[in-house]
Amino acid sequence: MQAVFMDVLLLIIGPRYGAQQAGGVSATEEEFNEARRLGKPILVLRQRGDLEAEQEEFLRGRSGRGLGRGGSYASRSTTPAISAL
Repeated sequence: MQAVFMDVLLLIIGPRYGAQQAGGVSATEEEFNEARRLGKPILVLRQRGDLEAEQEEFLRGRSGRGLGRGGSYASRSTTPAISAL
């Protein structure tokens, strides 16, 4: 995990969840969990559109672990503008 070396975690979330790692979650979710455990600030940029079920579950906060709890969050369309939620 690289979270220990980060000042802030910037997650750019698209429609795909990604492959599950040995721990049963995607590499992105592993990094998120580690950053949260270390108390790092988390900024999330989410691409608008339909999401895979696993990605939706991660964003909603499965069992209180996901993005549904804490962090700064913004959404983007296909245009470069970012609109705060």
